Amino acid sequence: MKLIVCLGRVFMQILYSLYKLRPVRNQILIVSRQSNQPSIDIRLLEERLHQTMPNYTVKVMCRYSKSAASLDVPYIRYVMGPLMKAFATSKVVVLDGYCIPASMLKHRPQLKIIQMWHAMGCFKKFGFATVGEEGGYTPEFAKMMHMHENYDYVFTSSETCKKAFAEAFHVSEEKMKVMPLPRMDFIRDERYVKECRQRIIETYPQLDDGKAVILYAPTFRKDADNEGFIRDFAKACDLEKYHLVVKPHPIIKGITLGQGIICDYKFQSIEMLSVCDYVVSDYSAFVLEAALANKPIFRYVPDEEEYLQRRGFFTDIRTQWPGCREADADALMQAIEQDRFDLSEVKTFAQKYVQTNVQATKQIASFIQELTVGS
Repeated sequence: MKLIVCLGRVFMQILYSLYKLRPVRNQILIVSRQSNQPSIDIRLLEERLHQTMPNYTVKVMCRYSKSAASLDVPYIRYVMGPLMKAFATSKVVVLDGYCIPASMLKHRPQLKIIQMWHAMGCFKKFGFATVGEEGGYTPEFAKMMHMHENYDYVFTSSETCKKAFAEAFHVSEEKMKVMPLPRMDFIRDERYVKECRQRIIETYPQLDDGKAVILYAPTFRKDADNEGFIRDFAKACDLEKYHLVVKPHPIIKGITLGQGIICDYKFQSIEMLSVCDYVVSDYSAFVLEAALANKPIFRYVPDEEEYLQRRGFFTDIRTQWPGCREADADALMQAIEQDRFDLSEVKTFAQKYVQTNVQATKQIASFIQELTVGS
């Protein structure tokens, strides 16, 4: 494996040197391997950059890859062809995760690479914080893949998160910039929320009948009964009193939960915040997005001890996260029915982990614009 990667890197660098013979364009490149479709963060940033930098091309390249070092032949062709060409001719590159060309190649000194990590806050450990740990890469693999190298700047959502992000990306805190993700604007802007709610109601008109809506968005558990947890909570929900919208992880396909329950794959969880009255999650950073939307938060954690042993966190989610938490679905539903939540606690949590007194998308676009001045 090591020999293959080393030879591959040499070939990539030779190819990249040829691509760099092309002239640099007035181009901002945004890259993601989280999905084949642009996320809300990318869509909002692209729109803002078009407005503030009309003389620049904004090139968005999204291609899903499950592994940081995918040996999938079509993905390798994509990396060595259009993706590396775009790197060679851009002035600024914005990433939302690890990207092979960004970290493994030698770039022009003028190229600025920004890591805009796809998750808000600093909760689940990732990157270098998990190297050598269960669920993380080995030190040898991280070194071989030049993991998270070549970043000029790393965005984080608040001062509180700086230290954790610096550890995860193995960068000095001087490279950290407090820049909340554009999705914060989506959550807090009444225009976005209203438009999104309308689209969801057109798809699911039953959600507009006056009954309260519970959004259940569980995290994905590797080697665990994901469907079983979902079914247990769905069984406990009083469908006479509530609508239940379940947002499974995209990996979990084809769940059938019976009449009266919406199992949605059409909208993102963040979009569903526009129609819900209560949010139920567990260990997901989505709890922070729900807090930004000022939603009552409840946490269904039937496997808390096992999950916390397998998955490291930067913070103690049992004491520092808001919301009533229960291991039993019936007990959690009782807490919802009794409205056992504290929105002041939710607000304090949001303000700790996200700098909320800024326009996030505008701030990021202005920062990128400054990087191109004189380049």
